[in-house]
Amino acid sequence: MIEDLNVSNEDAGVIFKDRIVSEIKIHTSTRHDIVSYLFDGVPLAFLYEGKMIPTVFTLSLLSSSTIPLLYTYDVVMDRIFGGSDLMMPDVIRDGPLGGHVNSLQKSSICSVAAIPEKAAHGKCSKPLAVGICNMSATEFGAAGDKDKAILILHTSRDKLTELCPPHLLASYKLMDKIEVNYNIEPVSPNEVLFNEATTEDGSCTFPLIDILCHTNPTRHKHSLLRYTNQLDCFSILCLDCFFLS
Repeated sequence: MIEDLNVSNEDAGVIFKDRIVSEIKIHTSTRHDIVSYLFDGVPLAFLYEGKMIPTVFTLSLLSSSTIPLLYTYDVVMDRIFGGSDLMMPDVIRDGPLGGHVNSLQKSSICSVAAIPEKAAHGKCSKPLAVGICNMSATEFGAAGDKDKAILILHTSRDKLTELCPPHLLASYKLMDKIEVNYNIEPVSPNEVLFNEATTEDGSCTFPLIDILCHTNPTRHKHSLLRYTNQLDCFSILCLDCFFLS
């Protein structure tokens, strides 16, 4: 699984080594089954449509990443936390903060960070949302203001994030501000995608352990993990954990 994430050996040694790993299966009201991987109880990755996708916890620990990072404003991030996808007009495309726009590939993984409104300098957030690019870099220029740029799958305020044990959550400092990197190196399109997972899920499903709530299905087809409070069920795939050394 670590190989599928394309994490450097240095980062892997810090993030994954000597951790107890377990799997859980999230069954959504849109009939999707998503497998999340917990390391010492912290969700660090999840499997979505054959792609291994990092959570905000993993992104907060990486010393470097080949995943494009798009910037938006704090007020827009609040809407993303509320269930919106990242719309085209809300992507900062000009100047150094727009450096990754030219490397986007349709259906590739992308993260989103926020800066204060109209800020020309200062600090930004860590990556607070992860999603799938809705269009390629060449389509960005021709896209209309009503088009979606990133289909958001996961944020720092969704139910997947809430799986993190409370006593560990603060150590990741997800809401800390960091210095804006104005020297963004454009990422080669060949480096953007996480490798597709190749292992088949042979684990058995155990009985339902919780009914999270009874609400209407999510309005956003792709917004699966943000709406885990609308899941049909939440069940454990594998009770046998393993240890990474």
